[in-house]
Amino acid sequence: MCHIKAEEKDVRGDNSCDTMKQQKLSGYLVFIGAFTTRVLLVVLMQNGGIFLLTFQREFNVGATLAGWLGSLPIATRGFIGLPTGAALRRWSCRKVGIVGAILLPVGILSSIFASTIEHLVVTFAIVTGIGGGILWLTSVVVVEKHFTEHFALAHSMVSSGGNIGKMILPPFIRFLIDTYGWRGALLIEAALLFHCVAAASVFKSQQRTTREMDTKTQTDIKHDSIKQCDTSSTQLNKDKDKMAPMSKFHTHQWTNHYLNPRNSRFT
Repeated sequence: MCHIKAEEKDVRGDNSCDTMKQQKLSGYLVFIGAFTTRVLLVVLMQNGGIFLLTFQREFNVGATLAGWLGSLPIATRGFIGLPTGAALRRWSCRKVGIVGAILLPVGILSSIFASTIEHLVVTFAIVTGIGGGILWLTSVVVVEKHFTEHFALAHSMVSSGGNIGKMILPPFIRFLIDTYGWRGALLIEAALLFHCVAAASVFKSQQRTTREMDTKTQTDIKHDSIKQCDTSSTQLNKDKDKMAPMSKFHTHQWTNHYLNPRNSRFT
């Protein structure tokens, strides 16, 4: 028996060590994926300014209308936060992140065939803004789930990827525009953004989704309340059973005392 217990302890220790290694590896992959998405999401933030003069000359529009292509993605990213939060409560970070990562290059690819500025407003600004907002919020949530103790440090290191992207990508995209034109630059940019799909595929949720945790908590509360009621009713029945012989004894004693002729006051 002692040997069996020792073997069970060794197996449990090995399983715990393997679990810790898997969690660390998953954490590293999540960090790399979130960092990569932040670097590439700079394209969404800087696209409007990089392509501003090019779109003005191409479609013969003013700076006000062309400026919408730079401001709409940022505004859309903010407005999409509430639906993204609801989606993250229902589905995993990987599924939601992949959806956002697919919308980014699809919006850029659709912009290649634009013949009017209104077409670019829909594809270049709104569609990419929705995808970028979903992917940005998902990267924050998945880092918070994996780095509960050092979330501030992990989040700051992931956010630094945006600053690195701001230094590298805008000059590179400007070079692409001068070399291949704005349509060729958008095609190469879409190819780069497709890497966000691979980055989002490593967003493995370490904890259960919020909906599952809420359902589990409500179920536990119901079970605890039922157990408490059963325990209190059982204890009450035990107290009644204990008090029943005592009450019979006191009743019998009272009857013998007052109905005994020797204890009567009138004798």
